[in-house]
This record gives sequence, C-alpha cells and structure tokens, in this order.
Amino acid sequence: MSPKLLHQPWQLLAHLGSREERSLPHHAVSTCDGDSPGGNNLWELNADSDTPVPSVVHSQPWWEQPHGEVASNHPLKCSVNPCCYFPCQHQGVCVRVGLGGYECDCTRTGYFGTNCTSPELWTRLHDWLKPSPAFYHFILTHFKWFWDIVNSTFIRDTLMRLILTVRANLIPSPPTFNSDYGYISWEAYANVSYYTRVLPPVPDNCPTPMGTKGETIKIVIEDYVQHLSGYYLSLKFDPELLFGTQFQYRNRIAVEFNQLYHWHGLMPDSFVIQGEEYSYEQFLYNTSMLIDYGVEALVESFSKQVAGRIGGTQTINANVLQVAIGVIKESRQLRLQPFNEYRKRFGMKPYKSFQELTGEEEKAAELEELYGDIDALEFYPGLLLEKPQPNGIFGESMVEIGAPFSLKGLFGNPICSPEYWKPSTFGGETGFEIVKTASLEKLVCLNVKKHQLLLCPSHEAMGNEENQGREFWSRALPQKLGPGST
Repeated sequence: MSPKLLHQPWQLLAHLGSREERSLPHHAVSTCDGDSPGGNNLWELNADSDTPVPSVVHSQPWWEQPHGEVASNHPLKCSVNPCCYFPCQHQGVCVRVGLGGYECDCTRTGYFGTNCTSPELWTRLHDWLKPSPAFYHFILTHFKWFWDIVNSTFIRDTLMRLILTVRANLIPSPPTFNSDYGYISWEAYANVSYYTRVLPPVPDNCPTPMGTKGETIKIVIEDYVQHLSGYYLSLKFDPELLFGTQFQYRNRIAVEFNQLYHWHGLMPDSFVIQGEEYSYEQFLYNTSMLIDYGVEALVESFSKQVAGRIGGTQTINANVLQVAIGVIKESRQLRLQPFNEYRKRFGMKPYKSFQELTGEEEKAAELEELYGDIDALEFYPGLLLEKPQPNGIFGESMVEIGAPFSLKGLFGNPICSPEYWKPSTFGGETGFEIVKTASLEKLVCLNVKKHQLLLCPSHEAMGNEENQGREFWSRALPQKLGPGST
C-alpha cells in the first residue's frame, strides 16, 4: 500500500488536528528499499495506524555531522540528499557532493564556515546593532506626538528613503530562481512568462514541507499600505527619493508574493449595506448590487463594516475556503520551502515551536499533531496562523515578507524612473500635479454623482479640483489619443 505523503489542504484548514492524516517530523529519513511516489524513498507505512512514519530518525541534523558528510556505514548513505535539510544558513547555497556530502557556497553572505554560520566582523557588528522587527514595529506604532513632528520635517524623506532601500534590497535584482530549476539560471532572468521566486524549489528528491499608473501607485502607498501598516510615520510616494541610488526599475511577480497575497481571511462573514445584511450566496457575482445601491452606498457601507482577521486562528469563511485550499495545493506543486526558511531569508528568527507561532496552546497542539515539527510547517499556513502584531492586523512574517515585495513592485514600475517621472509624461504640469496629489478620497469623491458620503468634503470644497481635473483631461485626452478620437 502506498504511503500517504501529504495531508489534504482542506483537512489542514477545516479540520486542524485530524488524526486521519498527519505530516511527519522534519528530520524524517530514508529506508533504501521500496518505492514511494516520485521516487522519494522517505517514508514507510505504520501497519497499526495506516499512517506513514519515518523508518529511521536522525540522532542529529545533517549539518552537525563532520564536514556535512554521512558516515560510510550510515543506513541513509544510499539515497538521501543532504541538501534536503537546508544545512546552509544565511542564504548560502547548498551544492551536493557525491552521494552523501554537500558544500555551502557562502559567497557574499557575510558568513563563512561549513554551513555559513560564522559571521564576518562587519556582519557580527551589523547583527548586533540591527533592531528586531518587533522593536521597530513598536516604535512606528507608538509615540504619535513624536511622529507628528517627524512627518512635518525633512526627516520623513530620510526615513522613507531608508525604508524603500532596505525593503527593496531584500528582493534580488536581477531575478534569481524560477520554478523549473533549483539553481540560478539565465531563464529565471530572461523568461518573463514565468513567475520568479526568492528561494529555489525544494529539490525533486526531497520531501516538501508537509504539509493609470502614477495615481494608482501613490494611492496604494499613501492610503492602502499606510492603513495596513498601522505606522504613525506617514508613508510617502516620491520616486525622486530613489534617484541617484542603485535601483532596478523592473519588477517581476514572485511566486511567494502571489501566495502571500491571498487575504481571504479579511472577508467578513456577511455583507451589510445600508442596514441590510447579505450572505455570500446573495452577494458574490451579484452585479445588481452596484446598480441598485450605487457606488456611494457601497463605498460608505464597506468603509464602516469591520473586516475579518488574518493571524492566530481560523478566519477564512467556508464560502471562500476553496481559494486557500488551491493556494496550498499550488505551493506543494511548486515545491515551496518551509515557512521557517522564508523567515530566515527575510532576516527573521525561525520559530522554535508552534506555540511561539500562534501565541496560544490549543491551536499549537493541533498543529503539532498535524505537522509534527515546526520546521515542517508550510509557507501559506504559517502566514495565516501566525499571531498578529500589537496594533496590527497581520503577523510579523506577513509584514516583513510582504512589504519588500510590495514596495519593490510599486517603485520598480518604469513610471517611477527618472526617464518617466516628469511632467511631459502626464500631459504637462497640471496632469503631473494631479498625479502627485492623488488620494483615495479624491478618487472616490470626484467620481461619484452625489457628494453625500460622510468621508467626502462638501460639494463646494471639491468643486474647484473636480473642474480643474475634468478641464485638464478634456484637453489632454484627445491629444493623447490622436485626431478624431472620442
């Protein structure tokens, strides 16, 4: 009977802790006989429980063995790839040598040694001085009086420039990996039809973890990202902050960002519009809602309704659960590395237990039952179940991994480059000013028929800007579209 290598995604999300299928400890190893799906001889079946168990368990991790080499009489010498255990730390690259050995390429990691674990002098100093994500999140979400002063001085630009460069530098330029190859390849750079990715796929012979543009960018950063961050520092969209620095004005969507950005846990359990409550069945794909209520009513209703939550508990409504199931299936097909490996890649300490991840005992016990080892936790479930930060709606990993992708993607748009960011690109100084002063408030309030929303200024206050914008675009659009255009 073939072992069941993976618990099902719907069991993971809907029935955490199910005894029917469970994943196994991260340090499970191989027998050298028998077949398993994909040629991955890593599990044998427990005859009593119909559950796969490791046939042999390591007494110590691969990287603690001398020179990364398995002893010649070790029962696993025949088949296990030592790179399966991610021995190379701090973004070191694992290269297999022979059947049981490996080497770590520590080039430009700031570390040296067999497993890239010994810091160089400047790395040691940097690590000593670098604040933890929890520390600067606390600073950015407290002391509002201080940030009110900062936001009105040149210090705001300095801090924003630092945030942009530090975050963006976490995303490799040019792209390094794609889902076809476990090593750096030219195709990862040249083939733009593929998603890029920041960590290579898990090797095939390893077990996977069980388990208008300018206005839009400004609104996303200064309204959307600002709201999600909870920071008192006012984020700022100003491409000129990066002029004169080494910055790649080309963005590729990464598999990891595509996975991370499934935030269906923020969906409420029902939708309330002008006092009327609608279920998912009534609301989804029902375009008549827009016609019957209008943009004004929908915007105002959704602005008032409390959203769902991501982090620490099961929050995904059953009506959209299939989306999360699909994400987990995709992550297994693409062989994404475990959650803890991504925490290390983005400068965070790996979690040592499920309780440290979730902040509570019951959910941690269910995850322990399901996965067996915190290092076996998959990427997307880890993001969903991580405890939220204080004054935040996400866990630390969602912010520290998502922010670099987001800011790199937004500022990496060519329109933010010195060649594009000038008045002529937007039809002249008036158009340029409209882009530079765009906000979510203006986007909504200047495009509804009635200025009755509580969040909108009075009709008279908006009138001048509304007339200015309409007058400008009425002149500019025919010129851009060409003679005879409408």
